Amino acid sequence: MNQQELTALLAGMSVVVALEGAWLAAVFKPPAKLHWLKSLPVIRGIKLLYYGGLPYLALVTGLLPARFFGLRGLEQLTLSSGAAIVADAVLWAGKALAVSIPDVGPVVSVGGVLGLLWAGYVWLLVKTGVAARPFLYASKAELWLDVAHWAFYRAAAWFIVDDIYVGTVLGLGLVLFEDIACSRIGKFSETQQQNRLLKAGLAVIVSITFIFVQNLWLITALHFVLAVGGRGVYRYYQKNVRIHPQATNTAT
Repeated sequence: MNQQELTALLAGMSVVVALEGAWLAAVFKPPAKLHWLKSLPVIRGIKLLYYGGLPYLALVTGLLPARFFGLRGLEQLTLSSGAAIVADAVLWAGKALAVSIPDVGPVVSVGGVLGLLWAGYVWLLVKTGVAARPFLYASKAELWLDVAHWAFYRAAAWFIVDDIYVGTVLGLGLVLFEDIACSRIGKFSETQQQNRLLKAGLAVIVSITFIFVQNLWLITALHFVLAVGGRGVYRYYQKNVRIHPQATNTAT
């Protein structure tokens, strides 16, 4: 089995695990027990291993080179041990910052234009009744996990087809397929469905920007800015525009 086949297998396993998790959430009754189960440290640890562990495993084993993730400055990354870890971490961080400076302009330009579309998309959804609480992300940790998860699918697809354009589109398709399938299998609440719709729009914008600038550091910053900006649009609408009463009465 070659590297591309192993990468496809790992990505496929990731999707299967997500679907199995959604199925278990659907059959686990009552919902209060499911909420309690999700709050357990061991379950949170499993979630962290799923979202962050697979990309990390692919990266440190060399299965997926750093450049496919967009990890600028870390293309020649090697693992250290002992006291050398701290020194190497500072060195790699400085290198990543230095190589990212020329990419700031393109990300601001592309991200700025797409950000306006994102604001319009959020406004349209809120206007038509989307009032998810929490809006988009319940915590910053969820945002970082999505960044890693989406980057993994994007990197895997790019590596397999060896084409940034096709790979990014396929990676996005994998993200959307997983979201849609999990939504149908998991029978999620209205709030969860609304947030998945918002995340789908965010995934599209992030993917388009990545085609122009393959820099995960800046893509992560853009992801964060768009999430905060989307919440700002939501709060502005909530404060200044009347929302239909049914739209504000959603489960968390």
